[in-house]
Amino acid sequence: MDSGPPTKRAKVATRCACACAGCSSASGGKRAPTRTDAQKLDAILAVIKAQNWTFACFLFNTFRTKDVMGGAVKRSLTHAQMVSSFLAGRGKRIVAHIVEQWLKDPAGRIPQNSDANKFMFSTTIPYTEIGPVRAALTTFSTQTVGKKLSQEAESAVKLTNGLHVSVGVRNPEKKVHWNVLGADTIPQVEAVIAKEQPTTVYLFYKIAMRKPRRRNGVILERKTRPARGVVTHAISALNFCRTDQANLLPLTRGILYFGSSAPIELMNYNARIRNMPSYSAVRRALVGLSAQEAANTEAHGKDPTTAGFMLIDNCQNQHKQRDLRIGRENVMNVGMSGLYMEAPDIDVAVFDLTDKRERIQRNKRKDVTVDQLLRFIDQHDADVTGALLFLETLTRCIPEMKTEHTEVHRRYKATATLVVPPGQAVVHPLASSGKKQTILTEFKDGMLDFLQQVGQTPDHYLKRKIPIGGDGLTYAILQQLQIYLQFDDDPFTSFEILEPQLHHPQTKLQTRTPLLALKTSRKSELPRGVGFGFGQ
Repeated sequence: MDSGPPTKRAKVATRCACACAGCSSASGGKRAPTRTDAQKLDAILAVIKAQNWTFACFLFNTFRTKDVMGGAVKRSLTHAQMVSSFLAGRGKRIVAHIVEQWLKDPAGRIPQNSDANKFMFSTTIPYTEIGPVRAALTTFSTQTVGKKLSQEAESAVKLTNGLHVSVGVRNPEKKVHWNVLGADTIPQVEAVIAKEQPTTVYLFYKIAMRKPRRRNGVILERKTRPARGVVTHAISALNFCRTDQANLLPLTRGILYFGSSAPIELMNYNARIRNMPSYSAVRRALVGLSAQEAANTEAHGKDPTTAGFMLIDNCQNQHKQRDLRIGRENVMNVGMSGLYMEAPDIDVAVFDLTDKRERIQRNKRKDVTVDQLLRFIDQHDADVTGALLFLETLTRCIPEMKTEHTEVHRRYKATATLVVPPGQAVVHPLASSGKKQTILTEFKDGMLDFLQQVGQTPDHYLKRKIPIGGDGLTYAILQQLQIYLQFDDDPFTSFEILEPQLHHPQTKLQTRTPLLALKTSRKSELPRGVGFGFGQ
């Protein structure tokens, strides 16, 4: 009996919830009913069970790389393609999605009273020995991040990364210099840490800062106690604890404590907790820095193509006995201190001693008149400057005119005849002297000591003037000393090479003293501050 035309077997069209390319197939003809994800999973699990495998055995053998003999596992083409696509993240479902489901699955939840809770984020038990999925994953992440932090720290403290400075003779190529200690030290360390330890910096910021607050949809930035400096110093201290050669920032802190006259107990405590090197290491570093600075100062003073000037003053330091005993007493240490400053924009020819002698010999001073001196003054510039000075006084002292102070200051710069270019002066501190300034013989010995530090000795000195300034007492004693030594033929021993000058702040103070009396005088009919312009 004819049962009709033969029926073609319809292709089963399937589509899983993950919507991946490998899980869909085109169907020809009529479309058969679609199987659900649960039906597909049951079919696959039934096949796994039929092979006497557990689900764990299936996953392990899918991704294993070594066989029982230690050799590489040979995969079929289909097996290798599927594993490669999954691990490379080329599908719509990647490893992170699987891990997320493992952490969310209630079946992996560990009861609160279970002993397995001690395995969470464990740092001692290898993650390969932990059974529960949540404990294994958290321990894996903890131990992996720990290894990463260790690798970053080891990379940061390498000799080539700039955190090493030597205070001894072991690494002369990394000898500490003044140019690495200063305002750029902390930014330099921050840059090295940010480059070599990004994961460490991220975790430290997570500890140091809470989640930023929002106000009207705007994230509020932290203005007080910023975490940036705290994170940098904390990581630097940890790197210094790892190796005492990564000591750039800790040594800077030690020098700060030393310069601030911090108690030795405080420095020992910070050295103990690895915030800074020991007191002896800081002292060795300063001795080395002092020797370098002394050599630089002497070289600049000896150079005939460079110029500089000196500032000296008396100094006192009271040594007070905190524990009074027999034979101990409070002492006032009196001495002299000085600075040597470079003058790069000055022509050294103006300090030539021979040229000055020749000009004095010509004695043109006898022909100078007051009219000639007045013609040397730019009267227009003097008038403008005087007017601006009066306006500056008004804008400083009258609250209603303070808004114009910026404009007055701008006009000072715009109308100046000679504009001094902005720049930072290079200052070299000189070693202090224990000589007393008020005793002329000791003052002479102190001056010889300062001159020797700038490379000027009786056997070798440059025959040119050295401007030297100070307060009124220093200026007067220098002139008095030159008068006493004027009959000495040698320019050095007679101090003819010195050009005494009254220091500018002292000159300004002496000029403003009578003006200050005029400002505060009750007899003045002008408001306070307005009389400053009429001081002369």
